[in-house]
Amino acid sequence: MVNCEESTCTNIQSAICLHCLRRLCSMHILVHEKIISKETNELYEQIDEVAEQLNVSLQHIHTAYEESRQKLNTWRQDHIDKIKQKHTEQYQKDNLTKLEDELTQRLIKEQQDSTQLELNGNKIDESSVIQMNSSQQQYTNSQLLATNRAISSPSNQTISTTSPLSRTPIKRPIMFSSKKIVKYFKNISGSDDQNLEDYIVKDLHSLSHVNNIMLVFLSLFDAWHSRNLSIVYNDETLSYHIKNLKKYIKKQEHQLTVIAAIQVFIDNCKYCDSQSNTMFTNLFQFFLTNECITKETIIDWYKNGDYYGYEGFQKAKLWAQPFFKDLIDNSL
Repeated sequence: MVNCEESTCTNIQSAICLHCLRRLCSMHILVHEKIISKETNELYEQIDEVAEQLNVSLQHIHTAYEESRQKLNTWRQDHIDKIKQKHTEQYQKDNLTKLEDELTQRLIKEQQDSTQLELNGNKIDESSVIQMNSSQQQYTNSQLLATNRAISSPSNQTISTTSPLSRTPIKRPIMFSSKKIVKYFKNISGSDDQNLEDYIVKDLHSLSHVNNIMLVFLSLFDAWHSRNLSIVYNDETLSYHIKNLKKYIKKQEHQLTVIAAIQVFIDNCKYCDSQSNTMFTNLFQFFLTNECITKETIIDWYKNGDYYGYEGFQKAKLWAQPFFKDLIDNSL
């Protein structure tokens, strides 16, 4: 007979454990069963704990997945909306640019027609021309004499000063800039220089040279200073383009048009007198230093500006008064 496998038991075996195959007596098989049952319950509890942890982790994963999916959908929709908005803005911008070009061409044609009508209505006989030129020459000589007395150091430029009586006032001057030219002026990398040249020479060829200068320089000033940023001045824009633009300023009438563009631009800014005075002084000094306008021309404009027909001259004259005073004082 086989004894119980418990080390201290001498009883005969009465059962075999099917779990571990131990041969035990009736007393020890009961004890062994309790131990096995306890261990089994502990394993069940561990399994339940692991299952609960897995469920919690799974819930967290599901929640994170849903949140990520919602964020992804939101991000996707936001970018779709931005793309649509950019497309709409670009479409509107292209239409506005096209409309601006059409309006510019219409204004050019109207200016051209107006100039032709003016020429047809102002024909005079040869004798009147001779008499008028004689009077103009007399006035010019007296004006030049007065200017030479006021300025001890005459300018070395070849552009001469003429009197307001020998110059026709600009009729219906252009008072706006071109967004396309402003865009070209803002680019100082050189990549748009040829585009700018082509637009000025080709697209504005039918516009009178004076009004062409007016449009170009008003666009230059808009590129130099945005009215939305009242304290920001892009001086690099002026310095970069001035050498190329000087070739369009061929005579004193063109210099006066540049001054008129300065006057119109600053007047449109609607700044206080102090800031307007500073802008006037800076622009006058810049164009004087770069030999685009002469001292004689500034004096002529200051004394005879009412004659040229631009609105706001008296106000501009007050803004320019400190600069004019310094100009005269430094010339004596």
